[in-house]
Amino acid sequence: MTKPWTDAMFGFKLALQTEHRSESTITNRMCSTRIMVKHAIDAGLDGPADVDYPWLARYLSEQYASRQRSRPANLYADLRCFWHRYSGEFGTGRKPPPATGWPTPQTSAAALRGALPKPRHEGPPDDAALVHLSRLV
Repeated sequence: MTKPWTDAMFGFKLALQTEHRSESTITNRMCSTRIMVKHAIDAGLDGPADVDYPWLARYLSEQYASRQRSRPANLYADLRCFWHRYSGEFGTGRKPPPATGWPTPQTSAAALRGALPKPRHEGPPDDAALVHLSRLV
């Protein structure tokens, strides 16, 4: 890992610890961010300042396609936290999604229906349950 990425990751972990995040939250956010960093380094991006919208859009699109259920939303939340901290710490003009229009996971009604537990009766889930779930994602 390059020095700019190492510094950013160290600051991110320190910020999470300072905010008294749980150990599982820190582990999940660090893991998602490390995977992104690995892909960025493989793409020749030496630090967070080198990441631009087209690269991040492609990366998130690939990751969303390979994840099911709430995992795209979890990835989005983890990386949004990283970029929010990074932009605040280093004073970049870069803001976390959705302020810059970076891609966010979209969940269709059909996908939400698949995430609901099977009802005791036959038929589709009621609309109130779908609206509630769509707000969680």
